[in-house]
Amino acid sequence: MAKLSWEVVAARRSPRCLRDLSSQKVIATLTTAVDLASPKALVQQCQAIRTMLPIEVRTCVVEETVTLHPLADTQHTLAHLLLLQLLSGSLHLTLLPSINIYLSQEFMDPVLDEIGSIMRFPLTSLHINNNVKLDPGILAELIHRSPSLIDLHVAGEEVALEVLGYLKKNQLGLQSLHLDSCNVTDLDVVEGLVMGYSTALHHPWANLSSLGTSTATDKENAAGGEGGREGETSNSTAGTSWPPLCHLSIQSPRVTLCGAVVLLHLLRNLKSLNYSYWNSSLHNLFFYLHQKSSHAVPFHLTSLSLWKATDRALDSLALCPQLQHLMMEYTDPSLTSLSPLSLLPHLTSLALRLVPENLVKSAIAEVGSKLLSLDVEFEEYTRTLISWTTIQTINSQCTKLQHLELKHLNISADPDIINVTLLTRQKSKQHAFFPEVTQLRLIGVVIQAKYLERLLNHNSCLEMLVLDVNNDDALTDQAVSKLIKNNTFNNLSYVYLSGGLLSLESLVTLLALPSIERIALHLPSFPLLSRSGFHKLQCQLSCGNYQCILEDTDQDDQ
Repeated sequence: MAKLSWEVVAARRSPRCLRDLSSQKVIATLTTAVDLASPKALVQQCQAIRTMLPIEVRTCVVEETVTLHPLADTQHTLAHLLLLQLLSGSLHLTLLPSINIYLSQEFMDPVLDEIGSIMRFPLTSLHINNNVKLDPGILAELIHRSPSLIDLHVAGEEVALEVLGYLKKNQLGLQSLHLDSCNVTDLDVVEGLVMGYSTALHHPWANLSSLGTSTATDKENAAGGEGGREGETSNSTAGTSWPPLCHLSIQSPRVTLCGAVVLLHLLRNLKSLNYSYWNSSLHNLFFYLHQKSSHAVPFHLTSLSLWKATDRALDSLALCPQLQHLMMEYTDPSLTSLSPLSLLPHLTSLALRLVPENLVKSAIAEVGSKLLSLDVEFEEYTRTLISWTTIQTINSQCTKLQHLELKHLNISADPDIINVTLLTRQKSKQHAFFPEVTQLRLIGVVIQAKYLERLLNHNSCLEMLVLDVNNDDALTDQAVSKLIKNNTFNNLSYVYLSGGLLSLESLVTLLALPSIERIALHLPSFPLLSRSGFHKLQCQLSCGNYQCILEDTDQDDQ
């Protein structure tokens, strides 16, 4: 039976539904209105979509209009995009110009006039970057009129102080706060975020020397105090009596470990805390508390980064039993095992950067069976050697793994398996590697073609595949042929290839995959692919309404 060509087999785009066509028409109309000199047409369009479209639909339409707008780098355009998002009743407000823009009174007055009668915005998120300059008081007024706001992300010293000043006087149910590129102090942050701050100043928690004692007392009160129940977990301390803030990020050179201590104890719902210049000393704080009292109330952090971890630092992680994601960068030379990780029952994501291979194996042995995500990274220009046995260990131990990223390493053969028998090779080729993985990223990896073939074997769940590997022999026509033969890529939608000796014929075989939507490659690194042939294939895919998009790009752009 003759093999069908890719043009026949490749999936084509489904006809666009009426809703999508209507949305595109509305987006085009809004884009035109944004560009007009007068805001009159934009006001009319906003009133129309606010009346006719449900809030979720109009939010999507407005978001796409803002995202796709070709130029947002003028005062006029930025003011109109701000007006669009406020007047339409969108759930999200985003202003991210690429250059500094000051929205002066000349451009803000028309906006303020139009929104003057609206006392309440339905905003749930607000993100304005450091390039937007607003007159004092405007941002605070927008926040004041947005009582449903739960996600706030702003940048700049004056803006950060304005936000913290507002929060100090007004309770707002924020769940996520990011203050970037600012110069705020610990006192600014704590005053702004901790409810009842005047009381907290006299609370034992605010005294570093009594942290262990006070946390132990709190646990006793939570478990056996008035109205308490014996055996109640420490989660009982994180409830409605604490501010609801879960995610906090402060980028300021003036914040310190002392501020982090106060925040961790007074914001008991915190799950992630990025507080500039404090992470390196974090284990000292945890160790101190752990040493002070073995019954200290644990923190509720779910995400944490450790730099140059020691045995003491790992042992102190017992104070963070809810950890789900842990990133470790460097380790102390004295560290020989990562066995304390086994005490983290909820750990499902692990990132190991510049961690020796023996400790990678140790981590896998302790928590591999629970991991859903694993990243292993070394120095970019070193290409650290890592044995194929380690890859096999990851495969055998991490049975639930869904995301795997290997970065800047050299996967080498082990001396004891170089002379394997033909039977062993055949068995290994039939063995499925990472059958549950949906995202596999090999970035800056040196790997022999035979090991790449074994690694990509029966990956039935794969949805994303990034192969930024050595270009000489790893990605060839034969390798791609075996790749397709040894796998059933029914779910694979995205492929990135960094370079190799591929012909156009091999490339088009990927287009026949049933779910493929995007193939990206770095064309200069494929000497056998002509630019004219590549562009012709791109046009063929576009004109034929095929599902897949072919791109010439670099891994850094992904």
